[in-house]
Amino acid sequence: MTDWKKQYALQEDILQYIRETVEKYDMYRKVRFEHKVKTLRWNKGRNEWDVLVENMKTGNTFTKSYDFV
Repeated sequence: MTDWKKQYALQEDILQYIRETVEKYDMYRKVRFEHKVKTLRWNKGRNEWDVLVENMKTGNTFTKSYDFV
């Protein structure tokens, strides 16, 4: 961000920037709310991160793999 109001941005400015960016790139559909990351493990064979995630409502866990985290 190059047009901050101050050298050290205020919380409200940062939050607005995050919201605008999420909207611009349609990121809400990719975000999982009410989930938490339990573990991250680098898989050398696949060059990916294996991420163990817990659904905080149900307690169910699942693993997904990603190129970056």
